[in-house]
Amino acid sequence: MSDRTTSTLSHAPTRGRPRRGRRRLFGVTLVAALVAPLIAVAAAQPFPPFPDPAPGPFPDTEKLNFEAQLLPAEINAVTDRGGVLLNDIWGWTSPAGEEYALIGTGDGMSIVRVTDPANPEFLGQLPTPSMFANLWGDVATYDTPSGSFAYFVTEADGTGVQILDLDQLDALPPAANTSVQIPATAIWEEGGYESAHNIYINQASGFAYIAGVGLVSEGPTACDGEDFHPSRFNAFILDLRSDPTDPTIARCVADAAEHDFYVVNYNGVDKDYKGREIAFVFDGRDKDAPSRRGQRTDDTPDVLGGGT
Repeated sequence: MSDRTTSTLSHAPTRGRPRRGRRRLFGVTLVAALVAPLIAVAAAQPFPPFPDPAPGPFPDTEKLNFEAQLLPAEINAVTDRGGVLLNDIWGWTSPAGEEYALIGTGDGMSIVRVTDPANPEFLGQLPTPSMFANLWGDVATYDTPSGSFAYFVTEADGTGVQILDLDQLDALPPAANTSVQIPATAIWEEGGYESAHNIYINQASGFAYIAGVGLVSEGPTACDGEDFHPSRFNAFILDLRSDPTDPTIARCVADAAEHDFYVVNYNGVDKDYKGREIAFVFDGRDKDAPSRRGQRTDDTPDVLGGGT
């Protein structure tokens, strides 16, 4: 697994008139009362036994072998608040050659050492500081000469961008149980940031691009200078270069990005863009005025994810 391998695998007050608010609260309470027992039963069900890994190769594959598997319960991805919740995965390799899987779950980011792919080791979980489990959680990493860091975002309100110093992982033993927690090195909460859907970091430039940013309902935000900004669906561009544990906001692009980013320093044949940082679908060279260079409109309800 390379260090850049990725696969696309506190609530704000209710707005509106008090009467409508009471109706909404009653509706939510009724749904919760009906659904909660079902979730609890589903979460309590034992997982079916899995057969021994097949040696491969599998149909339509080449040089692909099944080495090992960890069940959701073995990486603390089963929660009594929401059943099995798994979202995304990112790979990171330490300077010593140890390989890790950083896995988004409903309760935080689970960390698994996969240096020996046949014997993966769960090390612990970076917990999400929220009362509610959330399906959506994403992670990206940033390497500097002085250290490496993971940045975890989730749609759970009030959680901030959780930053973890990855250089500590090599010294960690396998977790004694799935309740072992690895605390965040820092939590970033500037510019009215409340939550987010996804994050992508351009290692070559040192900028992080955060999609689907939700903003606080009260107080100033980094998007206040825009003509319009919704409560979510915004994008933050963060400069990680000076202090990876305390980034600065380069720009809020309001009402611009919900699901994902993919960012490159372009070195292709188009002379107009050669040498520029291109954030699909924005030209990211000028962080103060990112310009849209193209857009794909899709009338189907399919989700467009990221890739490498």
